[in-house]
Amino acid sequence: MTWFFGITIGPIYGTMSLARDTGGLWAASYLFSYISHCLVQRLREFPRVSVFSPNPEANRINKRVGAFSDRIYFAYDGDPEADGFFEMLERVKNEAVEEIVDDIWNSLRSKTHSDQLLKEEVRGFLRQYLQVYYVAIDDSCLYGEPVLKVLNKLLDAAELRPPYVFKNESPHLMARFLNNETVKKSRMFAGAFGVGKFVFPSLTDIAKTETTRRKEKDGKSILEVVVQKLYAGQSPNSDFCTITNTNTKDPKPRMPKFANYYALVQADGDGIGGHITSLADIGEISNTSRTLLEYADSAVGIMTQYGAFPVYAGGDDLMFFAPLMGWCDGGHPVLILNMLRTLDEEFKKRLGDRFSLSFGLAVAYHKYPLYEALEIAKAQLDKAKRYKTKNALGISLTVHSGQSAQLLLTMNNTLLLDLIETLCNPLTEENVDFLRSVERKLRQRRAVLLQILASNSREERSSRLSWWFSQEFEGHGATLKLVQDILGKNLDEFSSPHEALETTEAVLSFARFMGEWEEATQDA
Repeated sequence: MTWFFGITIGPIYGTMSLARDTGGLWAASYLFSYISHCLVQRLREFPRVSVFSPNPEANRINKRVGAFSDRIYFAYDGDPEADGFFEMLERVKNEAVEEIVDDIWNSLRSKTHSDQLLKEEVRGFLRQYLQVYYVAIDDSCLYGEPVLKVLNKLLDAAELRPPYVFKNESPHLMARFLNNETVKKSRMFAGAFGVGKFVFPSLTDIAKTETTRRKEKDGKSILEVVVQKLYAGQSPNSDFCTITNTNTKDPKPRMPKFANYYALVQADGDGIGGHITSLADIGEISNTSRTLLEYADSAVGIMTQYGAFPVYAGGDDLMFFAPLMGWCDGGHPVLILNMLRTLDEEFKKRLGDRFSLSFGLAVAYHKYPLYEALEIAKAQLDKAKRYKTKNALGISLTVHSGQSAQLLLTMNNTLLLDLIETLCNPLTEENVDFLRSVERKLRQRRAVLLQILASNSREERSSRLSWWFSQEFEGHGATLKLVQDILGKNLDEFSSPHEALETTEAVLSFARFMGEWEEATQDA
C-alpha cells in the first residue's frame, strides 16, 4: 500500500509584504525555503518515505538563496495510521517550527539586548502565524488521476483555512525580525552566508554602487564607460562617476538618472506547473524537480554576474534586485533586458522550447517603499502571464516625481528586443531632447499615425511611415529608423494600431529615462 502526502507552508506573500529592506525580503523568502528544507531532511530519515518534490538530490552550488518551494510531495510505503506515521509527521512539523522559534527569539533578543521578550510569546505567535498543513491520500483513491493534481486540490482547500487573528502587538514580531540588522543575528543567515562580514546591499547600493564598484577588464566602471562614451572631452569625476555641467556659472557634478533607480524582478515559468501536475510517473516528477532546482542554481550565477542580488530562486520561480545596467558574461555593460533574455534562454535550454519564463519588473527610485515595488512587480508579472503567448515581460517605471509608464513586451520577438535594447542603451543613444520631441509628436499626430498603421499592406505602411517621419523630423536618421522599426514590429506583435503606438511611446519614455542626467547628491 502506498500513500501520497503533500505539505504546504505559508503565508509567503503576506510575510514578504512586511519587509522594508533587502535583508528583510531575503529572510521572508528564505524562512519558508528553510522550513521546507528542514522538513525534507527530516522526512528522508524515515526508511519508508520517498520525497520526490523538491528533489533533495539536485546538484546545487549556491546555498545563499532559498530554493525549496512552499509545497513538498512524498510517498509513504505502508499504512501510516497503523504505523503511527501521522503522529511522527506532526512531531516533525513541530520540530521544524520550534527550530524557527529558537532562531527568531534569539535574534530578536540579540538585537534588543533585552530578556523581556518571552520565548513562549514567540512560540505562541509562530505556531499560529506559520501555516504548515499536510494532506494525504491512498493510491487507490486516485482513480487514474495524476497524483499531484489530486494533492494540489486538497492543498488548495487546506490553504483556505482562516488565518489566525492576532491580538495586541503580536503581528509586529515578524515585522521586527524582518530587517537587515536582526536577520544578520540569525542562524539562518549564518548558514547561508557563513560567519563573515557579508552586508545586505541597500537599494541605493543596488541602484548605483554596484555599477561603480564592479570593473571591466580595462578597470572602468559602468558609469565611467557611460560618461566617457557620451561625453568625450569632458573630465568625469572618478569619485562619483559623474560629469560636470559646464554650462552653468556654478558647475555641479551630474550623473545618469538611472543610477538612482533599482529594478525588482519576479519571474515565473510558463506551462511548467501544468506539465508537472499532469505527470503520472513519480520518477518523471522527481527528474523535472531536479532539473528545475539545478536551473535555479544556474540562474543565480547569471544574476550575480550581472550585478543583481538574488532573493529567491526556486526552480521556475525567481525574485531578485538588480541595477538597470550590469555586466554580461563577456565583461561588457548591458541593459537589464539582456540579462532577462539570458535567464529565459537558459530556462528553455534546460527544460525545452515548449517552456519559458515570464517576468514582472518594477523600476523604482532607491527611496521608493519596497512593499509598493513588490506589489507592482507582482502585478506586472500577472499581466505578462495573461499575455496571449505568455513568455512576456511587464515593466513599470515610476520616477521620483510620481509619473509612471508601463510596457508589455514579448520575449519571443528577439528582433524587437534587439531594437529596443539599442534604443534604450545610454551607450548608443545620442539625444534625449530629440527622443522627447519624437514621443510628443507621436501623441500629437496620433490620428494620422493610426490611419497609416491601418494600411492594407506592409509595404504601403512602411512607405507611408518613412514619408511621415521624414516630413516631421530632420536629422537623427539612425534613431528615427529604430523608432520606425520598433513601431512596425509592435504592430506585427499586437495587430492593433492603438496598442502598437502606445507600446512604442512607452519604449520612448524608457529610452529617454535611461539617457537623462541629473544633479548628483551625496545621498544618491
